[in-house]
Amino acid sequence: MRRRWVKVLAITVTILAVLFTAADRIALRYANHEAAQLAKDKYSFTNGSTEWRSRASRS
Repeated sequence: MRRRWVKVLAITVTILAVLFTAADRIALRYANHEAAQLAKDKYSFTNGSTEWRSRASRS
């Protein structure tokens, strides 16, 4: 009986670790997308370009 609880606990911890890792990676992907969008909005980056124009220089 004691071994059964250890197995259940080990499986539960493993599942929680996998879910936490997946949620963390999804959040990181979303954050990177948001950061790229903010940089694009602020500095007018174009795809693959290292040139940028600030809002002050566009006026």
